[in-house]
Amino acid sequence: MSIGNLKTEGNKGNNFPYQLRNLQLLADVIATGAVSNALLTQILTAIQDGSDYEAMLVVDNAGVTWLEVKVWNPSTGTFDPPVYYAPGSNTPGSPALPVTYINPNTYLATIASNTTGLATEVTLSTRLADATFTSRINTLGQKTMAASTPVVLASNQSTIPTYPFPTTMVSGATGAITNTSATTIIAAQAGAVTYVTQILVTNAHATVGTVVRIIDGATTNVLYTGYAAPAGGGFSISFPTPLRMPSSNSALQIICVTTGSEVYASACGFSI
Repeated sequence: MSIGNLKTEGNKGNNFPYQLRNLQLLADVIATGAVSNALLTQILTAIQDGSDYEAMLVVDNAGVTWLEVKVWNPSTGTFDPPVYYAPGSNTPGSPALPVTYINPNTYLATIASNTTGLATEVTLSTRLADATFTSRINTLGQKTMAASTPVVLASNQSTIPTYPFPTTMVSGATGAITNTSATTIIAAQAGAVTYVTQILVTNAHATVGTVVRIIDGATTNVLYTGYAAPAGGGFSISFPTPLRMPSSNSALQIICVTTGSEVYASACGFSI
């Protein structure tokens, strides 16, 4: 059964007589028990599905956008009270009243204005191409300075210990030290300053331990102090920041405080 265009004004374009006759026919069918009331309800629902409606975008008093839907009620000849839906929801909600209707033309113009200049296929085509990027950035691996990609440290980078590039690696070792005299571990480097990176001290005496002082041979200033216990005691120290001799032409020396120990010392580093 067709529902026509649902126009009632002036009875123009209206097929109400056709619908009425069909409904009367269905009423007669019910009287004979040929169809059930449930079937008629389904037919009525189908007819009502063709009702007119209005849908508008509104903004409530809290600034939230809603879809307002009003369905035409042919029985009253008016629209039923509006029902509101939040974006993406099919469950009715309650906006904060009052609501303001959005002019769709103005809304579309605002969207167009806000999206102007956003990246599109056309604008992206003018950006840096992958081939161009890879031609400017060097490949991974160790390279010469000219073939390397420069980098910079962060503005809040924590302190990184540094020291001059070594020109000459130096090292030295003593024999058994059994007295309290100064003994040279690394000899003075002519016209250069020695930087010590590691010191190893051991005591071979079975019963006598001693305090050990590492000194600057030129001034006898103590640079480092440790203890070498008897029967293989001692210490090993690696300097994350190299231990710099106070001046050039200075030897790295060791002094045992206690006589009778049997101390051996070795050290390494570089000079500049």
